[in-house]
Amino acid sequence: MAKVFSLLISFLIFFHNGRIVYAQVQTGIGTLPVIPTDFANKILEIGMGLAGGTAFFFMAYGGFLFLTSGGDPHKIQEATEIIMSAIAGLLLIVFSVFLLNLIGVQILGI
Repeated sequence: MAKVFSLLISFLIFFHNGRIVYAQVQTGIGTLPVIPTDFANKILEIGMGLAGGTAFFFMAYGGFLFLTSGGDPHKIQEATEIIMSAIAGLLLIVFSVFLLNLIGVQILGI
């Protein structure tokens, strides 16, 4: 009888109004979900934000180097390489997330 009662309590705790209720964990970067798929989506969201911010920083740094080069061909080349590397890195991250979404979600249904 105790097992049936504990199963009933467990059922009532996890199901409320026909919906599954999941816990979330409070962290220093915000609330993270416990469900693996939602957790992975949140990590990808945070990673894309960090990658975008980093790419913006390096593009701004390359632009600053370009503007302060004073016509020196070596400094201009260095600045354009930094800008192109930032754009290439951002495109790599965007396309990798696109491929993960295509293969994982749309094809495999994970």
